[in-house]
Amino acid sequence: MRSLRLLRFVVFVAFAFAIVWGCGGSNTTGAFTGTDDGGGGTGGQGTLADGSTACGAVGSTCCTVGSPCLSGGTCAGGTCAACGGPGQACCPGQQCGAGAVCNRGGGNGGVCAACGGPGQPCCAAGVCGNGGCCVKEACVAPGSACPGVTGAPSCASGSCGTCGGAGQACCNGDQCTAGGLGCNRGGQCAACGAAGQACCPNDACNPQLGCNNGTCAQCGGAGQPCCAGETCGGGLGCRNNVCAQCGGAGQPCCANQACTGGGCCDQNVCIVTGTKCHNNDVVCGGQPCPRG
Repeated sequence: MRSLRLLRFVVFVAFAFAIVWGCGGSNTTGAFTGTDDGGGGTGGQGTLADGSTACGAVGSTCCTVGSPCLSGGTCAGGTCAACGGPGQACCPGQQCGAGAVCNRGGGNGGVCAACGGPGQPCCAAGVCGNGGCCVKEACVAPGSACPGVTGAPSCASGSCGTCGGAGQACCNGDQCTAGGLGCNRGGQCAACGAAGQACCPNDACNPQLGCNNGTCAQCGGAGQPCCAGETCGGGLGCRNNVCAQCGGAGQPCCANQACTGGGCCDQNVCIVTGTKCHNNDVVCGGQPCPRG
């Protein structure tokens, strides 16, 4: 009987110890996870200049090393703001979410607007909803006249009469009204956006490609056309739609208007410290020159 009571006591102590250890382990794990996150949730995409990671999330400071903001955010005035939705700023590369299109503001600027409906801007690659036609960058409802197209034909399944659809002639010599088509050098509407194909409406191309003289080509590298939103690969900046070494005096500005050696970005060109900005009212002191 004494042995049985002793066995029960040992089992009870072991069970209680397991509970205490489990609770302590859980708390320790939670604390470690919180610390490891760094409070910024940058996902390894960027850090601050001091090496910390408390940056990049919407509402937080923009990172200064790597990507300024996480996906779905854009750097505005030093703070990451939500982007991509109707009425919000365009995300880097002039990108917007589904059902919205960037109004093509300069650089990474612009505001996303609802697209695809009658009277609204055409969505990416000239797409309009419900078989509508993209005419002069605005959607026309099926059955409605295509404004400005010779003969004012009606829109039907993306085509304006005998022009604008796949395999048809370009309307007025340069327009394709069905989504995903571009006007090739032969004056015909054909698939667009891939390497070697015609650029889609608004000079759009597939990812990693840029529009070069009306044709989609590799972009972002030295001497290559700039990618969407006037962006280039690391260490390169966009000037006159060509990617080149950036940051030095007389070179294009790097991403986020950055220049090396304390220089300033002045109309997308780096100038040295102490030089007056183009408006002659501000002297370069390490910050981008005022625009305008």
